[in-house]
Amino acid sequence: MGIRPIFLALAAAAPSVYSQGHQASLPSLPSLAGPCAAGLGRPVPGSPCMACSAGTWSSEGPSTCQRCPAGRYNSAMGATSAEDCSPCPAGAWSSQEGAASPKACQDCPAGTWSSEEGLSGILECTRCAPGRWSNSSRASSDDACALCPAGKFGAAQGSTTSEDCIACAPGRFSDTRGAAFYTSCEACPAGRWSPEEGLASRGHCRACPAGTWNPAGGAFAEANCIPCTQGHWSSTAGATGQSVCEKGPAGRFSGLLGASSDAACKDCPAGTYQPIEAAGNESLCIPCAVGNFSTARGQTACDYCPPGFYGDSFGATECVACPPNTTTHDAGAILEEMCVGVAVTLLLP
Repeated sequence: MGIRPIFLALAAAAPSVYSQGHQASLPSLPSLAGPCAAGLGRPVPGSPCMACSAGTWSSEGPSTCQRCPAGRYNSAMGATSAEDCSPCPAGAWSSQEGAASPKACQDCPAGTWSSEEGLSGILECTRCAPGRWSNSSRASSDDACALCPAGKFGAAQGSTTSEDCIACAPGRFSDTRGAAFYTSCEACPAGRWSPEEGLASRGHCRACPAGTWNPAGGAFAEANCIPCTQGHWSSTAGATGQSVCEKGPAGRFSGLLGASSDAACKDCPAGTYQPIEAAGNESLCIPCAVGNFSTARGQTACDYCPPGFYGDSFGATECVACPPNTTTHDAGAILEEMCVGVAVTLLLP
């Protein structure tokens, strides 16, 4: 029954009361002005005090119920204090004022977390730091943010999947978990290389093979390893400088790039010699001059034809004997005409 009908009913009853010659007291009416008790409020000015609805509260004195602030809720009627408004739990938030149910609390989304209660907006959820990620909602601790693995880094905040972790480029590695910057990816050291992404340690960088060297870090292909030049060789893997390439010995040659042992060096053929080291091809084997010869391979010098012999061609492997009863005065004769008769001494009886 509204206020106006109540007054009309009382007015209709009043004449009968007084007509009997008796003075009777009127029924008491609820107070329509002034303060309300704690937990009560007037829905509209001039209305009776009524219990504050869920999601609101009132202390003693005010005539209006106050809404629970954003980030809090209250599911009971007649709340008497703001403390009766429960905070949304850690990992949740609510921007709604006067919320009457915990259902008003929304989860902090994947990639975020919060250890505080009573958040009033989604932006108050803390994003996972760079180098970390989380696919869990309503996380209440940064422990929910997993670390990017070694060999990767995460540059963005609030990542929601491990796929957001970026692999170190070929030729680089990182042994740090939870790395946040590309600079955490170190270059494979000089003398080593790697074609793979996301290396987790220096040990995964491959050594340049024997016969090669590389002075620079960060190599991403074996082709970055520089071969020892022709006439040189090296048995050392992971070399960082050209000085590791040893010279092939005199009397031998090698046309092979990147030789890994001196077995790549071949002997100069018989009839030739090679006085210098690190010969790069057979054309550097020098034919023996006329008057000289060489019967063995891998020689560093040719021998003179001995007395009684001569050599009239280049690259000889043997000398030609002088005709019978002739000889040469000196070694190294180059023509048959240099063979002269031998004086014969007759011994008489």
